[in-house]
Amino acid sequence: MAILLAGAGLAALIAGCPKSRFSKVNARPWQPKLINLFDDATDVCAPWAASQEPWARREHENTAKRGLESDLVAVGQIEEVVDTLSGAAVKQVVLQFQVKKMLRGSIEDLPEGNGRLTLVVSRSEDGRIPKKMLRRTAVLSLRWLKGDDPPFRWHLTCATEGIIPIVKKHLKGRARKEAGNLPQP
Repeated sequence: MAILLAGAGLAALIAGCPKSRFSKVNARPWQPKLINLFDDATDVCAPWAASQEPWARREHENTAKRGLESDLVAVGQIEEVVDTLSGAAVKQVVLQFQVKKMLRGSIEDLPEGNGRLTLVVSRSEDGRIPKKMLRRTAVLSLRWLKGDDPPFRWHLTCATEGIIPIVKKHLKGRARKEAGNLPQP
């Protein structure tokens, strides 16, 4: 009996723990239409939640679409912005993001399996990361990619007043939609 239990334990260890539905192993196929939603960049820190300006309506639409397409959503802050130099030119901009709270998925689902992420900024956005975003609350939306290079695409939304409730609303809508698509017993 002890040998049977030991064998079952070894089989479970080899198979590994069950993976969350938000982990990379469950990555959905990438679609070109997602490039503007997960652009490896940050939004400007503008209070758009209550605005009716055309650019603010566009942000509302993009936030709703990100809520439907994100694999992971976290609230945290940029702790560091590092410019990697090559000669006199900036070669790459890297953000260190510290997660404070997960809105979709768990800390274990994150790329490095802990609350700190390294985010490489899109080439087109290199010079647009404002230093004033340091230590400001932001919402990270992450979409896994099949394959490993890069393993995911992301977008940071500065959490000005009213943004987090909007993001939560869209995530609840997605959860209701997913629950409606579950097979009925």
